[in-house]
Amino acid sequence: MKSKILSAILIFFVFILASCTKETFSNINGQWVSVAVYTKQQNGSYRWVKTDKFPHFYQFSSDTRFVSYTDAPGGYGTYSYDSRSGELTLAYEADQYGNTPQTAIFKVEQLNKKQLVISYYSPAGNFVYKTEYSKID
Repeated sequence: MKSKILSAILIFFVFILASCTKETFSNINGQWVSVAVYTKQQNGSYRWVKTDKFPHFYQFSSDTRFVSYTDAPGGYGTYSYDSRSGELTLAYEADQYGNTPQTAIFKVEQLNKKQLVISYYSPAGNFVYKTEYSKID
């Protein structure tokens, strides 16, 4: 009898813990527009600055293609996103505007249905900037 009660209590706690797990969202697909950039100021401190005048856009397709632009074309290519490590790799292709193939690696700090925050680090591993995006589709 005690083992049945103990088993019931254990099952109850497992159920409670399972229902309290944080929702994970790993779908980066869609169109995103920048709303703020966290960058170094002239005085050396970092702060968020709104991107009202010339926002940056990313469009990520389910076929691993992406497009990047502001008020002018910015590039396109293929991407890979590892939700476990948070690594977003963009492989830009050469285009008619003279852009050469290159790869950019970002760290996804936050991703949910409405918000994406990505950081860029120099090849030496030093923080450079991060950008907050809002989903528009």
